[in-house]
Amino acid sequence: MTTNIFKPAAFAGASIAALFALTPVASAHVTPVPSTAPAGGYATIELQIPHGCDGAATERVEVQLNDEISSVKAESIAGWTVSYERAPLDEPIDLHGEQVDEYVSVVSWTAEGDPLPDDEYQRFGISMKVPEHAGDDLLLPTVQYCVGGGTSSWLEADPEAEHPAPMVKLVAADGTDGHDDAPSEDSADSADNAEAESSSDAVARVLGVVAIALAAVGAGLALRKRPA
Repeated sequence: MTTNIFKPAAFAGASIAALFALTPVASAHVTPVPSTAPAGGYATIELQIPHGCDGAATERVEVQLNDEISSVKAESIAGWTVSYERAPLDEPIDLHGEQVDEYVSVVSWTAEGDPLPDDEYQRFGISMKVPEHAGDDLLLPTVQYCVGGGTSSWLEADPEAEHPAPMVKLVAADGTDGHDDAPSEDSADSADNAEAESSSDAVARVLGVVAIALAAVGAGLALRKRPA
């Protein structure tokens, strides 16, 4: 006669492992802070890099800009070198009384020494004059280049895609001149609140998994005590 020996502890461990494997982890995308900007005005958008490339540290961040964005200035970050790529405009434009025939098409930050570890985040800011089309979404396609040659490309226009490009909603101007380039305190608070909510969701998910596993242990003990 074969006797099946039920081991609650082993079963619970296997249950927890299986449930964690089945539980989806909240995807962390490159996030723009703030997520809105006054159409036709000036704004500083910070792009938050949340992680590396499959565990590898980020050593270069590249942001692509379209030809309707002007007056571009990248944030100076200690330990990183800023570089710009420029492309010709189809037609020259007047910018502060000067004729301009090219635009900044790519802004890059490259780590001078230690790269950005996978378990740390960093914000990379760009001051710019944004397009005048209120109601439109301004895409800021971003690519991370990581140690070992890996990349994480955030280029897709669909916000529900697996790797969406950072998206800023252009809103009607509020009557201010928009030249205050400093990120607002409210914007930083919003980003911090979003991070806190994400952490709370993760904690709730873990507690749910633990509760299910404990219930499985209880069921196993009950089965073990039943008379043959």
